[in-house]
Amino acid sequence: MTPVRQNLTPIAVHGVIRHPSYLGLLVNSLGWVLAFRSGVGLLITALIIPPLLARIRAEERLLRTEFGAEYDAYRARTSRLIPGLY
Repeated sequence: MTPVRQNLTPIAVHGVIRHPSYLGLLVNSLGWVLAFRSGVGLLITALIIPPLLARIRAEERLLRTEFGAEYDAYRARTSRLIPGLY
C-alpha cells in the first residue's frame, strides 16, 4: 500500500501557533503550580521544558522534510508556542 501525502492545512488555533497542545501542557502545569503553590510542581514544569523543546524541533524537522516550502511558509506566518514571542 502506497502512503498518501496529506496536505498542510492549518485550521483554528494552528493558524496562530504551531504546537497548541504543548502550550496547553505548559499552561496546565503552571496552573497546578499556582493553584497548589507548589515549588516541586514548578521544578517539574521547568524540567519538562527542555525535552519538550527538543521534541518540537524534531517534529518540525520531520514536517519540513514532508512538506518543504509549504511548511516554511506556514512557519513564517505562525509562532511555535507563544504568539509574537516564540
